[in-house]
Amino acid sequence: MLGVGAMQKARHCLSLLAVAALTCGIWLLRGIYPVLPEPFLRTLAFACIILPFIGIGVALNTIKLRGYVPVFCGVFLLLAIVAGFI
Repeated sequence: MLGVGAMQKARHCLSLLAVAALTCGIWLLRGIYPVLPEPFLRTLAFACIILPFIGIGVALNTIKLRGYVPVFCGVFLLLAIVAGFI
């Protein structure tokens, strides 16, 4: 079993690894993004619109509010249809 000091050291190492991976990933994406084809850019733009709604739906489902999930799904479907026409 690990001691408290070893667990803190492991947590710090994992945090530094996460920061390093995110930094490298951001630099990589900054270089790749301008050369991506148009369908990929549209997909990324669509993902930026949809992911917050998916997060809200998951949060509503997690806290078990009765009746809110169908309402949210209906609003999401309506917004998706409107976004498809724009």
